[in-house]
Amino acid sequence: MRIWLDDIREMPPSFDRHARTAAEAIVMLSGRNATEISLDHDLGAECNGSGYEVACWIEQAAFAWSEDHKAGLPPVRWSIHSQNPVGAENMIQALRNADRFWASPTRPQPE
Repeated sequence: MRIWLDDIREMPPSFDRHARTAAEAIVMLSGRNATEISLDHDLGAECNGSGYEVACWIEQAAFAWSEDHKAGLPPVRWSIHSQNPVGAENMIQALRNADRFWASPTRPQPE
């Protein structure tokens, strides 16, 4: 599943699911069927959360995956399409950390 997180922009045809809030995106990611996500930072009303909230959730879930926890998130491709430069940079940092956790050599390997 390819997730597009944005409250205003139309979902490109190459994506499968359109999340308009941080909570919607996290629910979709929690199903562990996601292969990719593209994030916007600003999602309108404060109650909608932000793309940074999702990026931080991904970072924590990637860490859990690296520790072999059942709640962990397997690797997903990510991109940022936000027009908010500060928000985009914050999301990039969190998602780069997720990439490091996914690449962690400490994860137990299947036998």
